[in-house]
Amino acid sequence: AGFDGVDINASSSHLLHNFLSPFWNRRQDDYGGSREKRARLVTSIIREVKKRLGTDFPVAVCINGLEVGRIIGVADEKCLTPGEARGIARLLEEAGANAVQVRNHWMGYHVGGYLPDVLFYPEPPVPVASFPEEYDASRRGAGANLPLAAGMKQVLSIPVIAVGKLDPVLGEKALREGQADFIGMTRRLIADPELPRKVAAGRLADIAPCTACENCLGTGRCRINADLGTEHNTIEKAARVKRVVVVGGGPAGLEAARVAALRGHDVTLYEKSNRLGGLLPLAALVKGTDLEPLPEMVRYFKRQITGLGVKIRLGREFNLKELEKTKPDAVILATGGTAAVPEIPGIGGRHVINTPALHRRLKSFLRFLGPELLGRLTGLWMPVGKSVVVIGGDIHGCELGEFLSRRGRSVTIVEEDETPGKGMVDVLMAYLFTWFRKKGVTLMPGVRYEEITVNGLTVINEEGNRQTIAADSIIPALPLEANPYLLKIMEGKAPEVYAIGDCREPGLIRDAVADGSRVARAV
Repeated sequence: AGFDGVDINASSSHLLHNFLSPFWNRRQDDYGGSREKRARLVTSIIREVKKRLGTDFPVAVCINGLEVGRIIGVADEKCLTPGEARGIARLLEEAGANAVQVRNHWMGYHVGGYLPDVLFYPEPPVPVASFPEEYDASRRGAGANLPLAAGMKQVLSIPVIAVGKLDPVLGEKALREGQADFIGMTRRLIADPELPRKVAAGRLADIAPCTACENCLGTGRCRINADLGTEHNTIEKAARVKRVVVVGGGPAGLEAARVAALRGHDVTLYEKSNRLGGLLPLAALVKGTDLEPLPEMVRYFKRQITGLGVKIRLGREFNLKELEKTKPDAVILATGGTAAVPEIPGIGGRHVINTPALHRRLKSFLRFLGPELLGRLTGLWMPVGKSVVVIGGDIHGCELGEFLSRRGRSVTIVEEDETPGKGMVDVLMAYLFTWFRKKGVTLMPGVRYEEITVNGLTVINEEGNRQTIAADSIIPALPLEANPYLLKIMEGKAPEVYAIGDCREPGLIRDAVADGSRVARAV
């Protein structure tokens, strides 16, 4: 078929690993029992590949350097231990393997083995202090497998490949310190396929960051790389240079400005606040930045558009007067959506937190504190009561519920739809809902909102019964609604006027970036 090599996956909880594992492999024949017999299937595959394709055909094998069973009540010493894994790796080398890639596997947390940061979402399944000493938990999953790779290097003469949320800086350090011979990446190359070339050229600041949203795992899309899967659609230089105005500095506007500038247009970006990012800093506050470093995304976009010569006008509102003054050829509106207000009697009550007002207040704090520091301070005080009802159970409501629960609030999340968690990656949703049950967060899908009183929110539950949920505070967290206001004003006042992102059709960050890229290519 023309391939240059093959990587045999005998890791995670896949079939070939089950043969290697002393816990899972309980066979009493030639393929079970001793280490050599448990490795026989994999070594036979290696030898057969070499026999058919030649001894010089590269064969790498991906194995677990550690198997952890304690989550499901299995003693770790009954599983694949680091010492046993190193012994198996020697057998693979003897069979003709040209390289070994090292992962780990946690029984009951399959995804946490090959995406080690996911093991920490929403929190580790066991206390970090009790993690195996060969597992590096110091960076919440990043580089977790490096000690295992280093152990493999001590017993093998073939190259060892380290993987596990490695970035160029951490990867280079591992190579320099002799922990591995090669660094493997997946998600970072999805976010920026040009990463190796940029590293080679010393352009680390130009690398689009992976923010570990896991959309590539759940939907085959990428939050920051709108070209994923359509890389053949390259960004072409425009036939005619246009004066392009982008209104709004959120993810849609930033990507539109970047792509338009790459095409050679003269781009000016207006943002009425004093900072870029739109709702990204607020999202970073709620999500936290340890696992999803959204501030890196904002910094990346700012570096890119600045380097491309985009003129940034912070604290400037773009209106008809400014339009007449600048006379752009094209206007791209990325002004965001508007908060949805549920039509519930009593929605204007004093204990109902006005979402736009809350956003404005938090944004004023973010000007000076940043999402990381403000996130820590909200652990000390927030203008929210001890018992909270969150109206809306999609990704926004669920992540808000997690945020509030972490800060000591008793949380109930209500959702009209029978399926909560819309917008979340399935595996992350499953882990979060398990955490909800553990922490006492109540999730009530399939309800009908009746009224808000001083006692709380009254709903008709799934069983058709009327129920009042007591709450000190009620917070609407519904999806945004489109905001065509500025489009109606600007349409026809410039040769080209476009609306993108949430102001056109609300969605997730990935949707906003994709929309910005799509429209900027058409300008």
